[in-house]
Amino acid sequence: MVPLDDAQAVACLDIRVFNTDRHPGNLLLVGERPHKAACIDHGCVLPAWWALDCAQFDAWLGWPQVRAPPSPATVSLVKEAVEQLPETLEELERLELSTQAQWTLRICTLWLQRAVLTHCLPLRSIALLMVRTDPPEPCWLEHQVAQACRDAGISSKFVPEGKYQDLVFHVDHKFLQAFALGKAEWAKRAEKLFFSALDALFSSEKAKEEALEAENYWL
Repeated sequence: MVPLDDAQAVACLDIRVFNTDRHPGNLLLVGERPHKAACIDHGCVLPAWWALDCAQFDAWLGWPQVRAPPSPATVSLVKEAVEQLPETLEELERLELSTQAQWTLRICTLWLQRAVLTHCLPLRSIALLMVRTDPPEPCWLEHQVAQACRDAGISSKFVPEGKYQDLVFHVDHKFLQAFALGKAEWAKRAEKLFFSALDALFSSEKAKEEALEAENYWL
C-alpha cells in the first residue's frame, strides 16, 4: 500500500503534465511496506494544448487514496506548484520547451488549483474530467478549452477524423502561426482572454457538479 500523501502526489504530477502514458508499468512500488511510488518514463507528457484527448492515469485511477479528499500535504503541494509556476515556466522556456506544451502545463495547473483549492475535489474526480469515457467524444477538459477559445475569439472546432470518426480539436492556423511567433498583439490579448475564461470555467460550481457526475458515471 502506498501512503496517502505519496499516492496523491503522483496523481498531482500526472494531472499537471497531462500524462498520456501512466500505465502500471510506468509506476513502480519500491521499498518495504508502506511502499514508495517511483514514477518512471515521462516521454509522453505535455502534449500541445489543443491535443488533450488521450490522458491515461490507469496506474493509480482506481487507488482508494485518490478517492479520498486532498490531504493537507496535497493542498500544500498544489499551493506550492501554483506559486512556483512562473519560475517553472521561465525554466522550461530556457530549456526551449515549446510554447504549446507550456500552455498545457498552465491549463492543467490551473485546473488542479481550482479543483483542489476551490472545490476540494478528490484527485480521482479531477482526473476523470480529463479522460475520454467514450473515445470518439471529447472529455470535459477539452470542452472547457474549446469554450475558452470561443470566449477569447479564437476560431476553433471539433472535426471527426479517422476510421471511427473520433472528434479532434482544431484551432485556426492563423492563430497558431501568430501564437508560435509570439509577437502579434492580438494573439497576446487572446491569450489573456483565454486563460481568464478558463479560470472562470474551472472556478464555477458547474465544474464541481460535473466532477460528481463523472464519478457516478464511472461507478
